Amino acid sequence: MKNSIIVGEEYCKPEPMELAFSTTINGVKYKEFVITDLHGKALFWLSSDIAIKKKWFILDAATGLPLLSIIKKKWSLHKGWQVFRGDSTDENNHLFTVKKNSILMIHTEWDVLLTANTEEVEWDFKITGEFSKRSIKVFHKQNPSAAIAKMSQHDKVVKVRLANYAFRMTISSNIDFAFVASLISIFHQSQQRKNARKEGMQTAANEIGQGAVALGKSLAQAAASQSQ
Repeated sequence: MKNSIIVGEEYCKPEPMELAFSTTINGVKYKEFVITDLHGKALFWLSSDIAIKKKWFILDAATGLPLLSIIKKKWSLHKGWQVFRGDSTDENNHLFTVKKNSILMIHTEWDVLLTANTEEVEWDFKITGEFSKRSIKVFHKQNPSAAIAKMSQHDKVVKVRLANYAFRMTISSNIDFAFVASLISIFHQSQQRKNARKEGMQTAANEIGQGAVALGKSLAQAAASQSQ
C-alpha cells in the first residue's frame, strides 16, 4: 500500500503486527503509557511529564530518545494535534495532523492529514470509534472500507501480566506501526485529560455540597440559639 510509511520504513513489517498498550510494565515509570509487542518488550512509551504544557513525546524504548513530538492545537472550532519527527516542532519535521472532522461533540470520526496534503480537501487516514469503548479503527484512503488497524480488549493481550487497562491494536502488514502507536497515544492522552476534568468537577461539586451542609447546620444552630 502506497504512503503507508509515515515515521520510518523499519516500522513497516511484511506480516500483520500486534501491539499491546498498558500503564503497567517492568522497567517503565509507574502509570506511564507503554506500547509493547505481545511478548511484553517495550517499543515506545508516552512521556507524561511534558503533557501538562500541551506537548508530549513518543519515546523510543531502546534509546529513550524522542521519536515523535505531539502538540495539541485548536483550529477555529476544530480540535486536533500536530505530530513532528524527533523533539523538534519545526515545520520541516512536521509529519501529519489529526483533526476532528466535525464540531459536534458526539461525532466519533477524525481525519489524519499528511504534510504533503497541503490542500486538505481529502483525508489520508481516517479514525473512527471511541477510545473509551475500545472501538477505535484506522482506515487508509486507498481502501476506506477495510480497517488497517483496529483495537480490541485486553484479554490475552500479552504473555506478561498487565493492568486491566491494557488493550491491543491489530495492524495490517506493511503499515507503519509507530504511526498507529502515536495515534492511539493521542487518544489515550485526550482520555486522561477528560478523566482529570471530570474528577476535578466531581471534587468541586463535593466541596460545594459539603459547604452547603455545613452552612445549613450553622444556620440551624443559630436559629435554635435565638429561640431559647
